[in-house]
Amino acid sequence: MDPPRPRSIGRGRHGGGVAAVSGPSITVRLFAGAREAAGAAVLPLALHAGATAADVWPVLPAPVRDAVDPASTRLAVNGEWCRPEHPLAHGDEVALITPVSGG
Repeated sequence: MDPPRPRSIGRGRHGGGVAAVSGPSITVRLFAGAREAAGAAVLPLALHAGATAADVWPVLPAPVRDAVDPASTRLAVNGEWCRPEHPLAHGDEVALITPVSGG
């Protein structure tokens, strides 16, 4: 089975979609409900040049976006907590850390 192809964002004729991508190819690690919604623990993504950790949100599959609240989700890049404006580089791993409840 071939690995999943990266989803890409860019500027096409309609202001988005699959276009030439000149930025980093990254992986997004998912947990809890986001992982279940995606049906996978890791998603490959291709982003535009100058992309930041926050730029991951709009290119996530709709079921994952619906399962994750950006306001309560922490971001980590390559195992280190980061702010949404953290710049991304080719090969980075962005983890979406969702809140855990229980007792």
